[in-house]
Amino acid sequence: MSMFIREGKLTDFVALNYLYKLLDDVHHQHHPDIFQEIHEEFARPKEYIKELITNPNKLLLVCEYQDNVIGFAEAYKMRVPSYHVFQEREWVHIDSIAVKKEHRHKQVGTMLLQEVINWGKTMGMNRLELTVYNFNTQAEHFYRTFGFSVLHQVMYFDGESS
Repeated sequence: MSMFIREGKLTDFVALNYLYKLLDDVHHQHHPDIFQEIHEEFARPKEYIKELITNPNKLLLVCEYQDNVIGFAEAYKMRVPSYHVFQEREWVHIDSIAVKKEHRHKQVGTMLLQEVINWGKTMGMNRLELTVYNFNTQAEHFYRTFGFSVLHQVMYFDGESS
């Protein structure tokens, strides 16, 4: 049986929350000053997943292999009006792509990203944007191989650095 990409369903709730918890734990580990440790049973409530599934400006994809969800992508349409120096524009924002560790380097992320790109094109958008934290060098490398480049950097000063 081969891997395939499909739209997420509410029945994926438990499997998705397993992946969200892994993602959240890594972010908390590297930036506990920004990301909370998740103590709840589920990292995302059902209402959150339902909104991703039912809102036409949002997308939830899963990669299924042998009746198991092994990865997901979450994206949504963004729009900003023109404002002073900024142009009005629309784009697809990728919030997350996550793949179970044992299925990485098997084209799962590539398949998910390609489907996000296709979704954007059906909505008339070719531009995709996302955020990658500096600790996530594997993700940065993955996106760069697709042609993503850095638009800007967010820098911070916490007062303890000096």
